[in-house]
Amino acid sequence: MADIEKMKEDTERILSEWGRKVVVKRLTLSYSTMGEPEEGFSPVDQGGTVEVTCDLQPIGGDLSFRMDGVLSSATHRAFFPSSSDIKPNDRVYLDEENFLIVLRVDAHPDHLVAYLKERR
Repeated sequence: MADIEKMKEDTERILSEWGRKVVVKRLTLSYSTMGEPEEGFSPVDQGGTVEVTCDLQPIGGDLSFRMDGVLSSATHRAFFPSSSDIKPNDRVYLDEENFLIVLRVDAHPDHLVAYLKERR
């Protein structure tokens, strides 16, 4: 178990040196004063902050996934600390306006790998 904790520490150190800060947002549902549903995306708490550090890499070519009967192609891969809260269909905001859509998240003992696509 100590080896996994050391690997997690190493991952977080490497990401802090090489990664970039992003904001993960998740679809939320609220209701207007008239009782009508309103959808929006809200930042996900990442352990007391809305920013999380990841190593974002473009994928050279297409990496396709079939999920729920829909074929999607990833344009980026990102490595996150294992403590990150990120799920499929979340948005990874690179700045106020530009984001990538999370297609899939693979959990490993010391980190998470998210496959993302550019919005069209």
